[in-house]
Amino acid sequence: MLNEAARLWNWVHKSRKQGALEPGMTLADVIALADQLEAIEGLETFSNAYLMTRYRRGGIVGTTALVARHASDEELLLWLDWARTRILGGSHLVRSEEEEALLIDQAKLFQRPAGLWCRGPRGAYQSAY
Repeated sequence: MLNEAARLWNWVHKSRKQGALEPGMTLADVIALADQLEAIEGLETFSNAYLMTRYRRGGIVGTTALVARHASDEELLLWLDWARTRILGGSHLVRSEEEEALLIDQAKLFQRPAGLWCRGPRGAYQSAY
């Protein structure tokens, strides 16, 4: 299921970045995938629960935003209630204490951590400042 959650999240990410729906899946396809991911129970027992939770949340909430933005008028009439409940649900998500402890106030976040990793600590420092 992690692969499916990552697939949805990546589709959302690419679609938002392009400003258009990423080819390969239709809105109906991604809504069905979001519903499938949403129906998973006992997520906390998964060995990859941390990643699964993030991909699933981002994928589902992101899909609803893309439905609201890119659906035709006819599609929006069909899916508006579906999207509305998930957008409202997403607005109530709260970070856990563990997640909050990982945040740093006023941190300068790197745009490409993988690239910085290749250059090592010195390259990371120079890129940040």
